Amino acid sequence: MIVGFGGSEGGNAWESDFWKPTREEFLKKGYAFLAVEYFGGKNTSASLDRISLNAIHDVIFKATQNPKINATKIAIIGGSKGGELVLNLASLYSDIDAVVAIVPSNVSFPAHTFMSNTSSWTYNDKELPLFCHLMLPFHFC
Repeated sequence: MIVGFGGSEGGNAWESDFWKPTREEFLKKGYAFLAVEYFGGKNTSASLDRISLNAIHDVIFKATQNPKINATKIAIIGGSKGGELVLNLASLYSDIDAVVAIVPSNVSFPAHTFMSNTSSWTYNDKELPLFCHLMLPFHFC
């Protein structure tokens, strides 16, 4: 299964017409594809501020419960802020087998808030440190 994440534009970028040819190519090759909206949508946080990595991983895990999905083969892909997200996920969850980060940062940047003084991400209900180096398979702070 391939799981796609957009960037700081919010919403679900992988559902857009821009990414449709790429999605269809994955499907033609036999991959299941899950597009995940992690902020800026109807049922998600309005802003990119302290987004729970646990909740995102739970969405991925739930999708692997489908008997048509090979839960031992999970790849994640994200661009820009989504690239930062996939590097964070891959460094924290051992069930993620492959990661493609398109123009990511090498650190976790602050949330997109007025003061930019909170983390974009939380893990186990704690904010990830700002400017924490995203070196797989571990965070280096």
